[in-house]
Amino acid sequence: MPDPSAARFAWQIPRPTSRREQALISMSGYRPANAAENYDNDTAAEKPGYQIPQRASFVDVEVGEDRLPTVVHLGRSWGSSYTPSEYAASIMKGYRYALYERLMKLIDSGGSPAPVQLPLRQIVPALLQTRSYEEYVAQYKKLFGVGECYVAHGRDRNEFDEVVLTIRASRVELTEIWIDPQWAASVDSFTIAHDIVECADQIRSMKPALQHDMYLDQETDDELFTRLTRHQWYLLGNENL
Repeated sequence: MPDPSAARFAWQIPRPTSRREQALISMSGYRPANAAENYDNDTAAEKPGYQIPQRASFVDVEVGEDRLPTVVHLGRSWGSSYTPSEYAASIMKGYRYALYERLMKLIDSGGSPAPVQLPLRQIVPALLQTRSYEEYVAQYKKLFGVGECYVAHGRDRNEFDEVVLTIRASRVELTEIWIDPQWAASVDSFTIAHDIVECADQIRSMKPALQHDMYLDQETDDELFTRLTRHQWYLLGNENL
């Protein structure tokens, strides 16, 4: 059972010592097992245990502030440079590089990446709006990025009425792109690129709407956690009726 009181530990994350380090750490897919030892300010990428994402040939991906694809462009030679079974991996590689490139440009221009963890006072109102324990658990996983929270499918189906394109995402990024090789070999690259962006849009629409509650803003953090714990037990009690 998820314990909302444990959420207070989610904010006890050591802060990075440089903007570039903060960007690297925010890219959860690239954080070394022992970040404290592997990161060294602006030379972090050169330390052992960290590999800079590489470009994928003939794949260009653009990502938005939500770290999801907004544009996928597959070059003219893309289809002949990979086998259909390699298409998904090549696009995922392009996506990883797009995340890295966007964050590095942001840091080099003096900006800072958005925090990986959502603000407490946006999380609590969303959890308090849940009306069943099942809904609470689903919302909790989405807000705290527990596992793969989102799955979206392309519109096309194969001859057996099975999906042919699926993308999965955590709260902060895509985790998997899957493309049926037989279907991929039968369509053009524009269709594949379009369907991936369309799936990303589906995931955007699934994410919970976050808002501030001016009444809750008057409470301390401890009072918010107490309120959240009571709400959880209330929902559990209703489940047992």
